[in-house]
Amino acid sequence: MNLKNIKKDKYLKKNDAYIRKVYPAIKNNRFIYAIVIPVYNELDYFFKTLDSIQRNDRKLLKKTLIMPVINNPECIDRNSVEYINNQRLIVLLKEYIHNSKLNLYFIDCSSTNQGLKARGGVGAARKTGMDTALKFLVWENTPVICSLDADTLVKEDYLAEIDDFFKKNTKINCATVAFRHLRDGTEEECRAIKAYEIFLDYYVEMLKKANSPYAYHAVGSTIVFKAAAYIKCGGMKINTAGEDFYFLQGMRKLGEIGQITGTEVYQSSRVSDRVPFGTGKAVGDAVDGKQTLLYNPEIFILLKDFLEQVKSWITEDDFRDYTKLEQKISTETAAFLREYDFKNVWLKIVKNSFGINSINSKNNPGNKLLQCFNIWFDAFKTLKFVHFMENNYPGKFYRIHINDKGSAARWNIQNILSE
Repeated sequence: MNLKNIKKDKYLKKNDAYIRKVYPAIKNNRFIYAIVIPVYNELDYFFKTLDSIQRNDRKLLKKTLIMPVINNPECIDRNSVEYINNQRLIVLLKEYIHNSKLNLYFIDCSSTNQGLKARGGVGAARKTGMDTALKFLVWENTPVICSLDADTLVKEDYLAEIDDFFKKNTKINCATVAFRHLRDGTEEECRAIKAYEIFLDYYVEMLKKANSPYAYHAVGSTIVFKAAAYIKCGGMKINTAGEDFYFLQGMRKLGEIGQITGTEVYQSSRVSDRVPFGTGKAVGDAVDGKQTLLYNPEIFILLKDFLEQVKSWITEDDFRDYTKLEQKISTETAAFLREYDFKNVWLKIVKNSFGINSINSKNNPGNKLLQCFNIWFDAFKTLKFVHFMENNYPGKFYRIHINDKGSAARWNIQNILSE
């Protein structure tokens, strides 16, 4: 047995609680790709998603496992619309499978005694599908798992572009596929989703300008990754919302997050209150009259300076002397670091990385320490940095209106704010 299989078996044993039976039974391991789709009350959308997948390259589809996870909380009311629709979908899926050429196998996390623990939400559904799919992949061929949503359409070149990307970028373990939202709602909803897309694109673009290593879109239906990397980062995170954000953060700590721009996925733009943030919530807020405002660009200038000064401090100055960093950064950034006790955090990072006595060493292991800093100052800390600045210095770091053309010109982001 090779090392990959040993690691896979060890991971599956540790996460045995998330391995479920599939319908119909899979007779052998023969898949190089797996598309995992959490499905909750999606009777009106899901078969459109399957039809869009079915238009992909036939040769690649033969190597691809399609694994929907029909799910609801174990405590759900059996008379609720959501539960009834899930049960109807299971019946229809069995008929669809009988007539389909797709390698379609679903997991029932809906029926009596099969539901998910309430705290897990969509994260638990994704993890259940992905962990189970690991059993049926051909590990000698560097298998890839694709994360999709039940109300998301893909283009006919979706699998071909993913296949081509990983063949050309062998050192990259994870990537995101370009996305846009469907314009299938009311005129008001379409305006709202356009504003939300600008908000998302703006944040990623400003992180890029700040040279943050976490400048990527964290959208669950766009993520694709090598199965081996999935195991290495500990699998999908269990969150009722934001599981995609934390999963990609973990993947980024392993290496670069690539971008697949040759194809797109198309998400639903419907109003939803399933989770406290995200597309559905943002569209609902906008329809209700809440303005879409953007983070102040000055925050990202501050962030860029902070990252540059940390790099200089670690690689060029005496990284043991915290006062050297304080002399380099702004008063606002220094206040943020005090909020998170970074001085003591850094001392622990150095000791844990190089031993208890290395704090007195004259050697400067800059690259390794810089990597340790970026692991601490991750995507979540970066977002906290942004929120800290606007919450503690509202007069300086107030949000700007999405149609603020002056800011667009000043910060060279016309291409985003003028969309």
